[in-house]
Amino acid sequence: AAENMVRGGAWMFLDLGRRIERAQATAANLGHALSEPPSRLEAGLRLGLELCDSLLTYRARYLGVVQPAPVLDLVLADPGNPRALGYQLAAVAARLAEIGEPEDQLAANAAVLAARPQELVQWVVQARDRDAAAAALPDALHALADEIGTLSDSVARRHVSHVRPRALGEDEAGAAE
Repeated sequence: AAENMVRGGAWMFLDLGRRIERAQATAANLGHALSEPPSRLEAGLRLGLELCDSLLTYRARYLGVVQPAPVLDLVLADPGNPRALGYQLAAVAARLAEIGEPEDQLAANAAVLAARPQELVQWVVQARDRDAAAAALPDALHALADEIGTLSDSVARRHVSHVRPRALGEDEAGAAE
């Protein structure tokens, strides 16, 4: 579909869903990879590079020494890395802006989420103890994965679901009126 599908409305939603799914999985997987004890942080960082298919790029840029700040920059915020979390979230925001109305709230929410990976990297870079700051990231990444899931649900409710949401306690007769 990525190679042969006409770039129409169906492709836009396919691409949007793929990017949302990849962003959510990346955030959750990086959260798990970085949840290692501080003594095993390097292994978690290496796993993060592998999960984001970025090991070769990292080695080319940084000559193999695994350090929290450059790894996190590459897998979270690098705008040129198509496997980076920030890249995926920026693509989601751009796609939602393209699909939605001007000043669309879904696109605005996605733009806020797209800025979050860079904020996380800056927090680690500016920390006195970068290893400790990187070790504190799992909770933030899991929360971000949950927010991406919420965005996905909102997109589905607006563009995919054809069922009118009902309020709790509303009966069928009240819904028909």
